[in-house]
Amino acid sequence: MTPPLRLVVCSVRNITPITFCNVKPGIADVDSLSYARSSPIYYADGLKGHLLMCHGMVDVNVHFQDIVRLSQRLIELKKENWELAVYPVEDHAFVEPASWTDEYKRILKLFEEQLKGNGAK
Repeated sequence: MTPPLRLVVCSVRNITPITFCNVKPGIADVDSLSYARSSPIYYADGLKGHLLMCHGMVDVNVHFQDIVRLSQRLIELKKENWELAVYPVEDHAFVEPASWTDEYKRILKLFEEQLKGNGAK
């Protein structure tokens, strides 16, 4: 039997509503309600597949507190199929080879387990 098609999504926008994140002036002013509603934290209850979140602690674009708040929301929702990998020396765009290697190993493991392995049912 062919496993169902899986979709992998990577979100690189802020997780929290605009009042809590580092938004460039003017971006959220155009449609602040839609911008706030597009936050992934509002859709955490719909998580059904596995989620890997990789985040730099010194990210000045998507603040670390945002990923912490999303993690807390997943805990509150009793979601068990997620993982957070924290990179203490990384900003928004990773630069350390060790961080890149770790991140891609985690992605590969997720793909192997969920697309090729036991998770693909």
